[in-house]
Amino acid sequence: MISYELAARHAPQIAFAVVFVASLGAPVPAFATLVLVGASLSITGPSPSWQVWPMLGGVLLAAIAGGLAGDLVWFTCGRRYGHRTLHALCKLTMSRDSCVIQTEKLYGRWGAWVLVMSRFIPGLSLVAVPLAGAMKVRVAAFLWRDAAGTFVWAAVALGAGPYLAPVLKAASSALATAGPGALVAAIVLAAAFVAYRHVRRTALIRRLGTHRISVEDLRALMSGDATPTVIDVRSVDGRQADPYAIVGAVLGSDAMLQDAALAARQVVLYCASPNDVAAATLAEGLRARGVRTAVTLTGGLAAWRKAGLALVPLDRKESTAPLSKLSEDPD
Repeated sequence: MISYELAARHAPQIAFAVVFVASLGAPVPAFATLVLVGASLSITGPSPSWQVWPMLGGVLLAAIAGGLAGDLVWFTCGRRYGHRTLHALCKLTMSRDSCVIQTEKLYGRWGAWVLVMSRFIPGLSLVAVPLAGAMKVRVAAFLWRDAAGTFVWAAVALGAGPYLAPVLKAASSALATAGPGALVAAIVLAAAFVAYRHVRRTALIRRLGTHRISVEDLRALMSGDATPTVIDVRSVDGRQADPYAIVGAVLGSDAMLQDAALAARQVVLYCASPNDVAAATLAEGLRARGVRTAVTLTGGLAAWRKAGLALVPLDRKESTAPLSKLSEDPD
């Protein structure tokens, strides 16, 4: 049975620790824990109940401090290591293949303001923070937006606690009555959900795993007579976070990918998302529209860089340009 007295007695420490650990990427139910803390203070706190709210204020400050402390770690890593940090973090999520893509889309639309709402969207906060670092957001701008987002998120959780206290007490009593069977059922359901997500992800990777080209084969093609069309399909924010591209590549856009002239030559798409999902999905769409030569560069930009092959730096103007052909000589 839940010890409401213990949770209430150590509420600030619990709030700081759980939000800090969650911000570092650990799979802990931070929001639910804050709801429980708020409920515990309501159940064991002073009467009348309004006197609980000043106590919740102290817990709220502890939660904000924990969030900022954890997020600063990844923000600093993002500033120093750029897109590599995003890929490392996406390995901590069950939706790792769409993790970077979706975050870059939201960041492109909202900019650093995405930090204010990121904690309400599973997986987004974990990637939005290092992306802000990779995008060289000013430290002061990052801190106040991140603090504002954590404030709203934690306030909602803690504020819901007193209102949900009767429900939580009833649920706790029911679980105590049900005994270990309820725990076993919860574990089975959680395992089934994880297995379902894994099967879906495996099926997606298998479907997109065909029609690929290796770095070595692409290099050979680029050295031959029939030069392929190489298209960088990263988002604008992805290019700004890692401002380099394969020499000779074209910075792609939706308009270009509709160009019927692409069907006349070998087309190679690359991106920076895990498992090349963004490029593979677009290549699949091109093949469906008749561009049968569209393939995906295995490993994307990271594999090309790892092989020590030529890259061209992008300035800010180039990284936002939709159709710029990158010169052999960046100077």
